[in-house]
Amino acid sequence: MPKAPQNKGKQEKKVIHPYSRKAAQMAREGHKQDRKEKSKNEKALRLNLIGEKLQWFHSHLDTDKNEYTKKEACELIESYMHRFDSELEQIELHNSIKGRQARQHVSRETVIKQTMERERALYNGYGMEIPDIVNAKHLVFFRKTVIEDTSGAHYREWRIMQEAGILTGFCLGATASRDQSRGEPHY
Repeated sequence: MPKAPQNKGKQEKKVIHPYSRKAAQMAREGHKQDRKEKSKNEKALRLNLIGEKLQWFHSHLDTDKNEYTKKEACELIESYMHRFDSELEQIELHNSIKGRQARQHVSRETVIKQTMERERALYNGYGMEIPDIVNAKHLVFFRKTVIEDTSGAHYREWRIMQEAGILTGFCLGATASRDQSRGEPHY
């Protein structure tokens, strides 16, 4: 009895010529997947940063206040921008130990300083986005919400800026719209 061919059901993989249309199609598909992955990673990083900022503000709100003034919001932003001060002091303490030739934690120190400079420039120039804690209704909603969704799509945000000592604030394109019948925010 003759044996059946061994590769039945399996197709032999053909070699593709590097200058063929099929090779170009596969290269385009590979580039497209790379772009999708890069964009996905960038968006995840951005949402992670927004989520961390929202969590910081959520944990540092005063529970006794029903709403914040613009000046109090600016003070809260100042404390947010100084959140790395203790870590920088620890790094300076490590580096001040005698007998060390090289500085330790240089990369972390550089990242912290760049972040602080970027946030300071943003706050002094275009404005820093924070949750809408100036409005009492939005503050109550923000306090009740557990921050698990880092997209921040459910929060109304304000952009607070400091120009020449004058505190100004204006509402961003809010995700919360007004319900016309009740006059309450609709999320």
